[in-house]
Amino acid sequence: MSNDGHSNHEKKTKIFGATVLTIIVALAAVSCTETEAPSKPDPVQNNGEFLPEATVREIMESMMSPAAEAIWDSVAFVATEEYTIDARPETEEDWQKLRWQAVIMAEAANALVVPGRRIGSPGAPADDPEHELSPDEMQAMMETDRAAWVGFAHAVHAQAMETIRIIDAKSVDGLSDIGGTIDAACEGCHLQFWYPLK
Repeated sequence: MSNDGHSNHEKKTKIFGATVLTIIVALAAVSCTETEAPSKPDPVQNNGEFLPEATVREIMESMMSPAAEAIWDSVAFVATEEYTIDARPETEEDWQKLRWQAVIMAEAANALVVPGRRIGSPGAPADDPEHELSPDEMQAMMETDRAAWVGFAHAVHAQAMETIRIIDAKSVDGLSDIGGTIDAACEGCHLQFWYPLK
């Protein structure tokens, strides 16, 4: 073999070797990337599926409280010397509007346990400092005992769903009875997280 042929053979061998080495390195990099196990999200932290902007305070004031009030006020009987009030849902529209309020209550309860949602704006004062905790104090308690927080929210959700079943059955007596149960579910949470000082 001539010197030129030998030289060309060596060049081809070096080029081939360099190409193979490049491919091996690239495959190794891909393999490492694919085999790395993704980190599991903290169940208490927001993993990006939710975008909680409203605070718990805002949800309570705009959704939960108005919905509960609508259910509590849906059945009432008051008789005085001057007048008599016998309030109850009567028309299909009455029942449908009340059902919407029960749905709002159920989904407000779900919204309360969205990971990453804050009780209130940092540093905001309590409405009644002598009897109520501040939002920051409530936040600390909720983070310390999140299981209790979630349990109370689920209890309210369960009562909201029962209210929907009662409304679908158009039971006035059922509405009258469920009001006290809803109140007890709400008050249990309030006594632990809102006004334990009362």
